Amino acid sequence: MHLTVNQAPSGYAGSNPALRIITSARLPVRSPERSRSGRRKFFNHMQYKKLIFSIIILVLVVVVGAIVYYFIPPLRYWTQSPTSFEECKEAKGRVWHTNRVWCEFRGQTFEEKSLKIGAVEDVDVQSPHPYPNGSGIKSLVWSQTVTHAGATFLHLHFARLEVKGEIKTPTIFQTVDYGPCEPTSQNKQPVEQKPGEVSVGQLMTPKQCGLVQEKKQFTPQEILDNNYVSGDFIVIRDKQSRTLDVLVEKPLADGWFRTYETDSITVELYADTSANDYGVAIDKYSRGFTDE
Repeated sequence: MHLTVNQAPSGYAGSNPALRIITSARLPVRSPERSRSGRRKFFNHMQYKKLIFSIIILVLVVVVGAIVYYFIPPLRYWTQSPTSFEECKEAKGRVWHTNRVWCEFRGQTFEEKSLKIGAVEDVDVQSPHPYPNGSGIKSLVWSQTVTHAGATFLHLHFARLEVKGEIKTPTIFQTVDYGPCEPTSQNKQPVEQKPGEVSVGQLMTPKQCGLVQEKKQFTPQEILDNNYVSGDFIVIRDKQSRTLDVLVEKPLADGWFRTYETDSITVELYADTSANDYGVAIDKYSRGFTDE
């Protein structure tokens, strides 16, 4: 606020020789960072500019990063060309599909060497329903062979498998040597590991070590040779007549059982002289492809 003192000139008609005090007020200048009420603004025009500039920079960084990641090949392909389909994909070449998969990079075209794993084939393999009784213990009452020439494996699907038999094996423990135990721990401090314990370290996968007592798992041939199967049962053999499996019930809920690395499987049904059951029905199998 400013004070101004004015004195009227003498001799002026009607003048008042008294001093006059005239006040004049100058309005305060409002800061751009504050609102009309005087409160500080959450954002002012300078902060808006900085925010918009930061967003633009962020978008540019994302766009450039995406271009580099998806379109710019690694440094080693700047001076050399890929030699295979996998290297062409690594170099971010153009991939397209017809009946096969192709990759093109700088005028060079590579074909994916795809591996066909297998296919499912329908088949109708059935024993008599019910199957007949045998003439004695372990009598062969039915057999049939499933063959797919050149297949790398066969995988049977049992629609039904119902026989009156059971497998009982004795409980036998055997000592298995998994090799020496290696020290492992947190922070590279060695700790003692006892035989049979599972070792879990920072860079190790669980494994057995030392001498471990384990329950013996009998092979199908040992089950037959030692008469651990009684009643009626199924035997699966390969084309060299080697015993692959002995079954007395449906292997799994979905009917698929283990894969056999052969192109020919013989399914045999053995029965005794007592009660019988439905038998076996195989409705399909999967096979492994050879190189075609």
